[in-house]
Amino acid sequence: MRIDHIGYAVKDIERSKPLFEAMGWSFGETVRDVARNVDLCFGSLDGWTVELVAPMKAPDGAEGLDPVSRADLATPGEATGKRVDTHGQLSSAVSDLATQGEITDKRVRDKRDDMKGQFSVVNEPRTPVDSYLEKTGPTPYHICYKSDDFEADIENLKKKRFAVVSSPAPAVAFGGRRVVFMYSLHAGLIEIVEE
Repeated sequence: MRIDHIGYAVKDIERSKPLFEAMGWSFGETVRDVARNVDLCFGSLDGWTVELVAPMKAPDGAEGLDPVSRADLATPGEATGKRVDTHGQLSSAVSDLATQGEITDKRVRDKRDDMKGQFSVVNEPRTPVDSYLEKTGPTPYHICYKSDDFEADIENLKKKRFAVVSSPAPAVAFGGRRVVFMYSLHAGLIEIVEE
């Protein structure tokens, strides 16, 4: 696997881009990922790539979207509640790590309590970056790796106690190539994109 990009949570891409550009970053167009309720924008500098990730904005630029607006923007099948449940699945992943003896019951309870209300579904317009933004503000939050052998790399990381946070799924930011998010208590959140 090779590093593809660093995911960087921001509150507003259009406000953040000029600050990154002042540091020398060049950005492409902003991409809307309705399935994950986020807007994305990739930038490059000296061979490095950063992905700015912000909660999805309403088409008129208003702050956030209400659940009805999110459903209206969804492609067929998405308004049925098929949303990326990153934080709910992260809670499940933490439980899985506990069953492997990786962490104690108290740490599982603490982690679950820390994640309450972080589900990303149509009726609750949450995004995968909301908790990061609420706790720390804009921050790097994941490293994405390119994979030549997607399934084998996932299985290898599972053997090293990484838990799958979101099942492999096509990603609009990568032209429909599949991505998977995985979590380790000792390495944090990573993303793998098939090459």
